[in-house]
Amino acid sequence: MVKGEISHYNNAGTYKVTNATDNSYYAEEVYGNDFTVTIQSIPKGNYKVEIYMAESFHSSQNQRLFNIYQNGLLIAYKLDIYAKVGKDTEYRFTHSVQLKNPDLEIRFKGIKDMAKFNAIK
Repeated sequence: MVKGEISHYNNAGTYKVTNATDNSYYAEEVYGNDFTVTIQSIPKGNYKVEIYMAESFHSSQNQRLFNIYQNGLLIAYKLDIYAKVGKDTEYRFTHSVQLKNPDLEIRFKGIKDMAKFNAIK
């Protein structure tokens, strides 16, 4: 379940990130100033969570900064994704999670501009 703006300028089927490990992760994007992605009914245990992001808006460093929280705990501070003119850039953020309840909540909170993400594995 995702609460946020969902878009890819109506070209999700043809969107490609140069040198991406798997372009299917980047078919859609979610963005906004403050939104949460919830994955429900996961068995308790230890997991490695990978968050996939692709910056397609031509920006420079320190323009799109955001924090990531896992079940209310800050796990990434001032994460910065940006792309040079004419480039799409792939980013992956990995974090270990000890899940004690069946729902995993990943919150994206914009510091400057809007946070965004494409997929969680």
